[in-house]
Amino acid sequence: MFKLVKENIKIAFDSIKSQLLRTILTIIIIAIGIMALVGILSGISALENTISSDFSSMGANTFNIRRYELTVRVQTGNNRGGERQQINPVLSYRDVKEFLDKYNYPSAKTALSFFGTGTAEVKFENTKTDPEVAVLGANEHFLGNSGLELESGRGLN
Repeated sequence: MFKLVKENIKIAFDSIKSQLLRTILTIIIIAIGIMALVGILSGISALENTISSDFSSMGANTFNIRRYELTVRVQTGNNRGGERQQINPVLSYRDVKEFLDKYNYPSAKTALSFFGTGTAEVKFENTKTDPEVAVLGANEHFLGNSGLELESGRGLN
């Protein structure tokens, strides 16, 4: 039995020596295939991690209570489609504060924000911006819940 295995190995090596170019090309093709497979699997894993972290930073587990709500209408017949705003009742500061006090769960971070204007001009000493700065008042949880990060500086209080 051992003699048979030894002879089979000798025949295999003789075949490799006689067809050296074919053997080298086969090995190169197999190596390229394995590298491509590893690269594709690594790329898919990286995309999965990036997408899941992006979704979690966007706040997939959040909800918003707003006064202005966009509703979409579909164009049918002579009616014109498009978006229109549905105006809900005004939320007073007392209503919002009451909600914040009642919605007190250990892992929940309730954000509060108010849109002041979209056409403000910011000034500091002799420097000022174009009058296109949006002013938004928010509490400490707004940036995290909205999936935003402060690039530089700090929040004002």
